[in-house]
Amino acid sequence: MKRCLSIVLATVVLGLAFGWLAAAQPEIPGYVVSDLQLISQESKTDWSVEWTGPIQAATILAWFAEHGYPSFIRDFNSDGVIDELDTIELADILGKTLMGTETVRGTTDVRLVLGLARYVAQHYPYEFVLKIYDVGFLGEFTAEEGAAFDPLVVDGIELVLESEPSIGAYKTELESGEGVIVGLEEDDGNTYLSGRSFLYETTADGYTPIDLAWAEEDFWASGHQGKVLETVGKMDGFFYLDFHAGWKQVEFMLALSPVVDPAGTSDPRGCPDDAIAYDVMVTELGTYGSIQVEECVTRVGDIDTYTYTVTNIDYLYNGCGLCLFAVPKPLGLATLSHSEAAPWLYSLYPVAWVWRLPIGSCGILPGESAVFSVSVPGPTTDTLVVGVVSSCITMSTDGVYHPAAVIPVRTTGPGEPDEDGACCFDDGTCAELTAEECKSQGGIEFHAGLSCDAVQCPPPEEERGACCFDDGTCAELTAEECTSQGGIEFHPGVPCSSVKCPQPEPDCPDLIVEIIELSCKNVGAVAPLYEVSIEVRVTNIGTETVTQAIYVEAESVCGNDIDVIQTDLDPGDSDTAEFVIMCTHNQGGCHDVTVTVDYTNFINDECNEWNNTDEGTVCCR
Repeated sequence: MKRCLSIVLATVVLGLAFGWLAAAQPEIPGYVVSDLQLISQESKTDWSVEWTGPIQAATILAWFAEHGYPSFIRDFNSDGVIDELDTIELADILGKTLMGTETVRGTTDVRLVLGLARYVAQHYPYEFVLKIYDVGFLGEFTAEEGAAFDPLVVDGIELVLESEPSIGAYKTELESGEGVIVGLEEDDGNTYLSGRSFLYETTADGYTPIDLAWAEEDFWASGHQGKVLETVGKMDGFFYLDFHAGWKQVEFMLALSPVVDPAGTSDPRGCPDDAIAYDVMVTELGTYGSIQVEECVTRVGDIDTYTYTVTNIDYLYNGCGLCLFAVPKPLGLATLSHSEAAPWLYSLYPVAWVWRLPIGSCGILPGESAVFSVSVPGPTTDTLVVGVVSSCITMSTDGVYHPAAVIPVRTTGPGEPDEDGACCFDDGTCAELTAEECKSQGGIEFHAGLSCDAVQCPPPEEERGACCFDDGTCAELTAEECTSQGGIEFHPGVPCSSVKCPQPEPDCPDLIVEIIELSCKNVGAVAPLYEVSIEVRVTNIGTETVTQAIYVEAESVCGNDIDVIQTDLDPGDSDTAEFVIMCTHNQGGCHDVTVTVDYTNFINDECNEWNNTDEGTVCCR
């Protein structure tokens, strides 16, 4: 039986203290490339410590192959699958054909750059740039190649010279979804490592914790396996890493970077009928818009897969959408697999699964969605949790840096089966239940392992309803919010989808006419001849200027007369028209006069076509 829970939340989070919500959200301590392969320099019998260059080049190419550039890796060893064994074969090809690893000189910075550039340009011409952080590279290039450096020396890719390596550049390039290789200065040449992670917080000594993919053999792992070098970096005039119990200068750094700015959307997926859980939750963020998280949980054998579809309903912050999504991960729960559409980047922390877009993306824009999933050992219990989304890091046209805004959102995720905890309800009350009981009884928040005394449940929300505005739009607000924002109608407890708000009248002209003078006099010398004089005022009572000629007609039993107003009439403005109608001696006495503005219906877009006449009576004696 599929379980369904749909909760709409009203949480204004930007610029406010999050309180209980902030305390419950998963913390993201830094950035980590969790799926970077680890290749050992002992993977082949003829390799040595001299092979770190092609090994790390193959490592970042394999990572790109899994993030939208599959042609970088193929089944090199013809075993029917593409895996780390093929990455080893790619490193062997690079070292023996493009990077000169087996020569006396070995793989230098120049050979590493040119070999990697040629391989990338061959498979994805004009789709990447290769950034080189090393001010001495110009001299090295000239010495080795016998010619001046040319950024376009390799057809199909640009080589971009940057400043000296730095921790700031390392962080920016890694978060931008780029393949980063650092070269540590050694007596016999550089040792190369791939950038893997960093932490936001520095140590007490001011050092930055950094992890790198290291080609040194991990003898504790089965088979041939590289290591993760867990170290720290510092800036002391130059970029240094703690390596082999001493500070080594990062003499060289490169970053392989896609040219096209990354987009952040993917097609939403349906939830099958046999899903064990299905939840849809919306978080409203006041004037910034709203976000929906749809979760579907499926079970195959003893594996549970949690699939999240994050939809940006109408959220915008500094002109961009959403660039990060994170879900809490129970401690000790293994992650069997994950999925995300390119160019989303995946990071695994002990307490969270995190997906983010490279810096430079404008994220999931309003109306767009992105889909993520993780598979874990089952059975698990679908539990109410607090996840995180964040806006994108942006730079304004005047160069002002805008950091991301972190936004807690309610969703569901795997929890421990039958674990008691504090269950909060939307009326502010709390009960100690299992996660399953909490969800089935309509709980809005579950804290596994905690008593109600240790939890501050959110206060009950003020009833929301459809608030209509004078421009015809609708928003679901509280009565107080509706009034303060200028609403003209409020429908408590009713969604906007069930309300038809009054629509504003369109701008249009509207002409009326008034008789302001009506007289008749005898102008005959011998026999009576009557002259009827009429003066009228024409006024535009509409909301749009009349720019056409305005025809006005006066009619009586004696005949009719026409006058034309040529001047534009703005809303509220008036002009006059005058008429003279002659009556013969036998047309004396009293008779009616009718005046009509726009009698030709030349102005056919008037607000009201039925208020264009006025009448009067005149007596001729």
